[in-house]
Amino acid sequence: MTAPSRVNPSEVVPLGVDLFNYSKSTVSLSTTSAKSAALSEGWYDVESDAACFLAAGPEASAVATTSGYPVPASSRLAGVYVRKGHAIAAILASGTGTLTLHKVG
Repeated sequence: MTAPSRVNPSEVVPLGVDLFNYSKSTVSLSTTSAKSAALSEGWYDVESDAACFLAAGPEASAVATTSGYPVPASSRLAGVYVRKGHAIAAILASGTGTLTLHKVG
């Protein structure tokens, strides 16, 4: 039996929502890559009303349908960790939609 690995507290998904300093932002989506402004470090719930593909990072503007993380339409990803100053970018295969980012921790 091996000892459990050390856990970085910044990598643990929160069990609740911290509404103190809660923030919400949106990104309009289309078939051209779009990104959020630089985000505060922390945990985000990410919702999309259309099927999209995501990327995150300091230079997250170059997401493609072939390289992004797939998110089904009308879904929510809970517990997405974003590092300080990074952005979330998204693109749709077709149509338009909205990505909503809720900072929850």
